[in-house]
Amino acid sequence: MLYKIFGYFVTTLVLIGLIGMVIFGVVLMEHSMMYHGNCVASTITGSPCPDSRIGIFFHHIAAMQMFIISFPPVFSSLLLFTILFSLAVSAFYAYLARPLAYFRITRRELSKPFSRYKFNHWLALHENSPTLI
Repeated sequence: MLYKIFGYFVTTLVLIGLIGMVIFGVVLMEHSMMYHGNCVASTITGSPCPDSRIGIFFHHIAAMQMFIISFPPVFSSLLLFTILFSLAVSAFYAYLARPLAYFRITRRELSKPFSRYKFNHWLALHENSPTLI
C-alpha cells in the first residue's frame, strides 16, 4: 500500500517538474545568443527570432509544432498498430486468465493426498462429539 502511494507521489512530482520546465524554460531562457543566427527554431521555421519575449515564446512553439507535424504518416500508423496490438493481446490474456485460474484452483484441490482427506474426515467426526469422563 505504501509503495502505491509513493509511486503516485513520485509520478506526480516528476510530471509537475516536467510541466514546469516546459512552461518556464522557454520563457526564462537566455536569448542573447539567438540574435546571431544560432537559434534552432529559426533554422526550422526559416525566419529570424523576434525581439520580444512573447514573440520568442510563440516562435518556438511554432517551431515545435512544425517538428511534430513533420513525422511521416508511417510512424503514426506503426504507433497505432502497436497500440491496437497490445490492447488485443491484453484482452486475449484477460479472457484466458480466468479459466486458467479456475483450472489451477480445481487442480490444486484434486492434488491433495488421500491421507489428508482421511485426516479431515476424522476431525469432522470428532468435532462435535461429547467428551467422555
